[in-house]
Amino acid sequence: MLMWFLAFLVTLVIICGTISSGRTFGFFFSRNATTNPFKIASSTDGSKRAKSETRCQARRDEVLKESLAEDKVPPQLDAIVIGSGIGGLAAAALLAKAGKKVLVLEQHDQAGGCCHTFVDKGVLVDEISNGGIEWVKLEHVLDTVVIGDSANQVKYPVGSGQDEFKNMLIGQFPSDKEAIVQFFALVDRLKSVAFGYVVLKLLPLWFSRFLIRSGLAVKIFPPLAYSTRTVAEVLDELTPNEELKSVITYLLETMVRPPAKLPDTTTACSSITSKRVVEILVDEGGRAVGVRAKKGHLSYEITAPPRHIRRRHLQTQSTSSRNPKLRGAGSQTLAPNSNTGWATFSMFVGLEGTAAELGLKAENFWVFQDKNTEKAFSAFVGQPYQEAMKQPVPLMFVSFPSAKDPTFNNRYPGKSTCTIITVTPYEWFQEWAEQRVTHRDDDYKSVKETIAEQMWRQVLQLFPNLEGRRVYCEVGTPLSNCYYLNAPRGEIYGADHNTARFGLEAVAEMRPGTDVPGLYLTGQDVLTCGFSGALFGGVLCASEVLGRNIMGDLMAARKRMRKKQD
Repeated sequence: MLMWFLAFLVTLVIICGTISSGRTFGFFFSRNATTNPFKIASSTDGSKRAKSETRCQARRDEVLKESLAEDKVPPQLDAIVIGSGIGGLAAAALLAKAGKKVLVLEQHDQAGGCCHTFVDKGVLVDEISNGGIEWVKLEHVLDTVVIGDSANQVKYPVGSGQDEFKNMLIGQFPSDKEAIVQFFALVDRLKSVAFGYVVLKLLPLWFSRFLIRSGLAVKIFPPLAYSTRTVAEVLDELTPNEELKSVITYLLETMVRPPAKLPDTTTACSSITSKRVVEILVDEGGRAVGVRAKKGHLSYEITAPPRHIRRRHLQTQSTSSRNPKLRGAGSQTLAPNSNTGWATFSMFVGLEGTAAELGLKAENFWVFQDKNTEKAFSAFVGQPYQEAMKQPVPLMFVSFPSAKDPTFNNRYPGKSTCTIITVTPYEWFQEWAEQRVTHRDDDYKSVKETIAEQMWRQVLQLFPNLEGRRVYCEVGTPLSNCYYLNAPRGEIYGADHNTARFGLEAVAEMRPGTDVPGLYLTGQDVLTCGFSGALFGGVLCASEVLGRNIMGDLMAARKRMRKKQD
């Protein structure tokens, strides 16, 4: 008992020191001394200039659409980042702020990944702040959950903040008040799960394994015990009310997995687009030192720093973040059950009319055809596309990005945008996977247009004032995601968010470091899905590359900022 107590105490001290200090404990972590990327404060003038440039389309294109050419590759690189999603950009920016010379490579014709924007027929589609970020307060009602078909729809507004959400639920479901209070009490208790996950990734892998296998991880962070349970299991213990369950879990439905599967839990940086990285190059010692990229028929070898390359390579498919542990050249060990998440089907719609004219607000709509979303979704995706495309889509996310941007009408007068996303099996479109993008046959076009028109009809049931206002529509299938996002099976949220992925061993294993020296992973699969998950995946990646605890640096910077504000 005494030995366990001492082990517990030593572990707790190490973890607290790891998280709180800007430098991690030298005994475990120290390598070369590196610069704290948050020590240099951003200048106000630089921030204003970045925001101004963000609004200038010509300047945006100049920065985000820099095409590959040999003379544009900066000399003496320290790091090459493959992919310009938020995870890659976050890691690149932090490395650059720490004094490293970084090159970001992007296969698409502009940088940004899922955060990129495009203009077609005068409409800016799905804009997310890029460059200088400006925050705008949204409506008091952030989301509206819509349940039922067109004849029997019930709307549940979701206000800002957890207390607002809880009180709304109690008002809508008074007979389930006790279950709602218990659920939110559990949410409060489980907030430290994310903290525990980060700790397991920051600590050396051997030490994280020791904590997990000895049981100390759960003793130190008791909420981690819930990592093997699903949301559905927990809710089933609290209430039999299917409609309440659907409203509580609305955020999960179109983002990653139905609840039954989900765990309860100015710098030296350049970007070059329009090329695909086809190989990762390694030197005589087996260390990753560069890439071979292609643009059309031209091939370029880029290394960081320039050096002799042995004719040995790793295929890039083997470095997918779904395959976090690489063993030798081209082989890998998968994390347990690290399958890809569901594929998505998207519509980007341009509308004639301003947000005010169309009655659009800065909120999101989560639309479900049935209160038992799990059952409706399973029935929909469990049938051939020939049958499914004749039926209403059981779940959709609907939003109006232009209504969230107060500058939009000044830049694009008289226009508005709408984004619609649903979930479909990759298998529905697999037969067309080998056909060339933008040149697929009429059968493919017919399937995607039929599903898209059904989705639009459902949107018009909610927003009849949009009838006749659609002037532009771009549809993306899982195959579009495969091409533009390099997603293996059309997913946009990476690895499947099931209990296997969030088991403690898998959490510890899925980290930035790989078995190939010099090769690191970033993005959603390092931590969790979405913008924030990918962003912090970039933070963890930069921590590993620099050999310092950037999470600790970030906390210290926040503390300094708050003290300055006080």
